[in-house]
This record gives sequence, structure tokens and C-alpha cells, in this order.
Amino acid sequence: MSDKFGADGVTGFNGKVLLAVNYAAFDVLLINEAFPIFSNEGVYDEMSKALPDGVDGLVFFRDDFSGAKSFHFDKLILA
Repeated sequence: MSDKFGADGVTGFNGKVLLAVNYAAFDVLLINEAFPIFSNEGVYDEMSKALPDGVDGLVFFRDDFSGAKSFHFDKLILA
């Protein structure tokens, strides 16, 4: 995430800052969600460890924008 946000992280916001992650195109997350024997918890844990400065948490959702009901909320992680 440092490549995306730089060494200074996210600045200039007040309140809680959440990074929203649309995983509609992340095959690993989609496969893990589809089969109950798998879990995305390891992915969530690793991503939450790599939060840039100034970000208080992550919101994971899936939306391929294929229709009015294509949005699926998955997980909120607060650091």
C-alpha cells in the first residue's frame, strides 16, 4: 500500500478514515468466499497490518456493478 499512498500515508481528513476494498476482481478472495472450507481471514489480517498512516480500518465489499442488487458487504476491520 505504500506504493499507492506514499511514505506519508493519508493526510488531511478528520474523523475515521476507512479504506474501501472492492474485491470483485480478486480471484483469491472470491474463491475463498465461495467454498465454506476456505477463509479470507488471513488475507484480511495481512492487509490490516499494511494500513498506511492515517487510515483507521478497511471495508471489504464486492460489487461488479452488474445490476441494482450486485453490492455485497463483507467485512469491516478497525485497526
